[in-house]
Amino acid sequence: MDLSKSYIDMCRNAHEIQMSWEPRGGDFYLHDYRGSTGTGVDFEKQAWGDKDETWNKVEILCYQPADAKQFWVSNQGKTSAVISAKDLVKEHSTWLPRQDQLQEMLKETWALDPWRLIAVFNDWNERQRVLPDDPETQTWHWKDAPLTTFEQLWFAFVMSEKYGKRWNGTDWYIK
Repeated sequence: MDLSKSYIDMCRNAHEIQMSWEPRGGDFYLHDYRGSTGTGVDFEKQAWGDKDETWNKVEILCYQPADAKQFWVSNQGKTSAVISAKDLVKEHSTWLPRQDQLQEMLKETWALDPWRLIAVFNDWNERQRVLPDDPETQTWHWKDAPLTTFEQLWFAFVMSEKYGKRWNGTDWYIK
């Protein structure tokens, strides 16, 4: 699983993908719970925020967050909040899709069997590369930003096929 800054930036800036995320057990995500561990008394910090401490950490979701809204009352005199665990996770997290999840997104678009999906990916991949500067090194260069892992490649493919966007190393843009 790619946990590099490059992949996290690609995921964080892909608003379409983040909005479509339905958190479920086994998902990798980066969260910024602002000082909260997400349990017990710290849950208040998660729900209302704690500006004194911030942190980002990649974790694996170990439970299925509930859709049901819950009523929370702060011990710190703050107003009550109605929020679901699922919304709370989405609000403070960046989903980092695994390669199989990225491929699943395209199966919906193309309705293809895995072999055909790989062929479509390969065609796209060939169009994204340019000839090597030095034929002896066989180092291919990308038209835009370098994509160095399978997650980055498949993420770029998903964004290209579903949303018509390309990655320039900093953000997604319409091609």
